[in-house]
Amino acid sequence: MLTHAVMAVLGAALATGLLLAFYDPTSGGSGISLPGSGAVPAPGPGSGPLTGGEQAIVTKIRPGLVIINTTLQYDSEAAAGTGMVINADGLVLTSNHVIDHSTKITATVVGYDKSGDIALIQLRNASGLKTVPIGNSASVKAGNAVVALGNAEGRGAITAKPGRVIALNQTITASEDGGSTASETLHGMIQTNADIVPGDSGGPLASSAGVIGMDTAGNEGND
Repeated sequence: MLTHAVMAVLGAALATGLLLAFYDPTSGGSGISLPGSGAVPAPGPGSGPLTGGEQAIVTKIRPGLVIINTTLQYDSEAAAGTGMVINADGLVLTSNHVIDHSTKITATVVGYDKSGDIALIQLRNASGLKTVPIGNSASVKAGNAVVALGNAEGRGAITAKPGRVIALNQTITASEDGGSTASETLHGMIQTNADIVPGDSGGPLASSAGVIGMDTAGNEGND
């Protein structure tokens, strides 16, 4: 049993609002105020500096990422995830469990697939956006170097965690830690030892070729 990597405080399934903010590489993430941020724990320790190749992956992918912060029904509660811009007009790919059970979303949910844990969000009045480069997951092999990027721990900034592909075509059962969403079984998953944490859900798992997968779930070993 694995846990979805959506950052949640006291019940993300009660989300009533969704804020999407583009990552600004000049801001360092400091310009975003996370609703209920006092209730969100600080990020865990980092995994060390990135190599030149890993930093090149981050530089290529990060401009096309979206920070997703949800405000919940009660005061001082928040949840967070990540999204990837896949066309210049604001179509954003994320995990279904990031938007599941939301009752008010300022962007439009175009569609979702619960069985695959994916969702599409359309940003309003968006144009000329940077998109993430898409790689080929069929060419991925165990041992490949990868970087997982996301809104780790809901801090309102994109962080990058390097790792390697451990296994391919995995089947997992995942559920939200403390949430009301029933567990789901997902197939064809890529397993990595990159340090994926809550808040990374919907973010990219990327190689030098581009995005090869989406951060979805992690266990206590962060695999």
